[in-house]
Amino acid sequence: MSAYNVAPGLVDLSTPPPAAPGSQQHHEHADGLAAASHDSAVQIQQHEALQDQQHSQQQEDYLTASLKQQIQDVNTFFQAEIAPRSLSISEDVNSLQYEAEQLATRAATEKAEVLGELDRLHKLVASFQAQIREALMAE
Repeated sequence: MSAYNVAPGLVDLSTPPPAAPGSQQHHEHADGLAAASHDSAVQIQQHEALQDQQHSQQQEDYLTASLKQQIQDVNTFFQAEIAPRSLSISEDVNSLQYEAEQLATRAATEKAEVLGELDRLHKLVASFQAQIREALMAE
């Protein structure tokens, strides 16, 4: 069925129309249009790829800036809140360590004094026992 044998108002596109005079120019023009259309499609794809790359770069820049800001916020918080507390705690720990060392030294001194006193008392008891034995033996 050709375009000439179709019911009125309908066009048969299953077969190409008969070649018209100058159809070679028509094909060259159609080939040029197809090439231009292809080039245009390639340019659109390249433009979209460039836009995607720019969008990705913008997202990366935003995330980098966001992360930098968060790190700066953490550092600021640390310097304002944690560092002073840490210094205070460190000073308290040092003070407690000094006090503990002083107490340990004092305890060691007192222990030595008590052991010395016990040794003196032990010798005194031994002396009294010896004197009592001598007194009992002398009677």
